[in-house]
Amino acid sequence: MSSRRDFLRFGLGLMGTAGLTGPAAFLCNKTAHGSTGSGIPGTRGVSPYGPISPVRDTATGLFLLSLPRGFSYQSLSWKGDVLDDGNIVASGHDGMAVVGESGGRSPTFTLIRNHEVFGLGTPIASDFNYDSRGPGGTTMLRWRAGRLLESVVNISGTSSNCAGGYTPWGTWLTCEEGVDVGDQKHGYIFECAPGRVTSPVPLVSMGRLPHEAIAIDPDTGFVYETEDNGSSRSGQRGLSGFYQFRPNNAGGGIGSLAAGGELYMLQAKLDGTPVADLRRCVQGAVYDCAWIRIDNPD
Repeated sequence: MSSRRDFLRFGLGLMGTAGLTGPAAFLCNKTAHGSTGSGIPGTRGVSPYGPISPVRDTATGLFLLSLPRGFSYQSLSWKGDVLDDGNIVASGHDGMAVVGESGGRSPTFTLIRNHEVFGLGTPIASDFNYDSRGPGGTTMLRWRAGRLLESVVNISGTSSNCAGGYTPWGTWLTCEEGVDVGDQKHGYIFECAPGRVTSPVPLVSMGRLPHEAIAIDPDTGFVYETEDNGSSRSGQRGLSGFYQFRPNNAGGGIGSLAAGGELYMLQAKLDGTPVADLRRCVQGAVYDCAWIRIDNPD
């Protein structure tokens, strides 16, 4: 979330995201059927919990969400709040995930959250930075029964931490969307374990590019990566690829991806001709798909 002031000034924008669940077996297919949008507006499903209405946030008293009867919520960690380590909560709250749960009937949850701050600037913490000019990073929150127990910087000195993905072994992969060059190069993926990451190491083999999100196939250990290379900032679209990372250590575990691997990009062909822009699929056509190895992912 942004600051309370920004929230009241600009209102609430909601952006839906979807993740892969279960084995990503469909990615192993060597053909794909073309489909185009029907142009028919989508319809909302009927909630099994009943109609929704505005509900006050128990922390601020503000009407931030609409929920079914009987549901409540509490906001935590706004921009500008002071963290337990003395640092200030940065702006640009983006991708996040709960990476840990413990404690039985009254569990403690651990969440790691991205801060998508673009360009070069002042780090969100004064120490243990990947780049002394990287303004992005992640923060870690722990809470139990609606009470915030701990809030600290998790990784600092990165840039434009956009989305990412949860790993089956309980860490968060934070993805840099910007490819700026400060004291270090940017455009990498970093692994964030709970606590403070004192030696941020880019996973270079996973590629240097405008990363968006990742999903891990638990059966193969392969990591699938999306890209956000075309944006409103550049005025260009259709420049993004879809990638597959095959780790040398497919067994998983903290640090396993740092052992390197091979990066591939999806190629689609129609009647033997490569198709670079899949926004213009031919409906009903069958495309041949292949993974093309990238010799230099950096």
